[in-house]
Amino acid sequence: MKKIIFSGLATATILLFNATATSTKAQGLENATDRVQQGSEYSEKRISPFSLVSAAYRGRFENWNIPGYERLESSYQNNKVTAKDLVNAGIEAGELSPQAANDEGYINSVDAQLNDLSVSE
Repeated sequence: MKKIIFSGLATATILLFNATATSTKAQGLENATDRVQQGSEYSEKRISPFSLVSAAYRGRFENWNIPGYERLESSYQNNKVTAKDLVNAGIEAGELSPQAANDEGYINSVDAQLNDLSVSE
């Protein structure tokens, strides 16, 4: 009988510990998310230049006048679409935070990725 009571008590203790640990982890993640959302630079809305260009190539930003597929390549080559245009479309689509429009390093990286589209033919 003592073994059953001890076993039940041990199981209850383990379950309580796991529940507390899970709750603490969840609260920690919530706090981390809050810190990211309150952060000054890009919050959660920053995708890599490669991902931005890839999404554009697949037609993700056609509603923002950024053509997809081969039309993106030719528009870039003919200076009808620039890296800044694509970054602004990403902002309007909610993929990037507005601060990205002023980040020359990010814009230059997007430009390099767009250039790679033309070179890879």
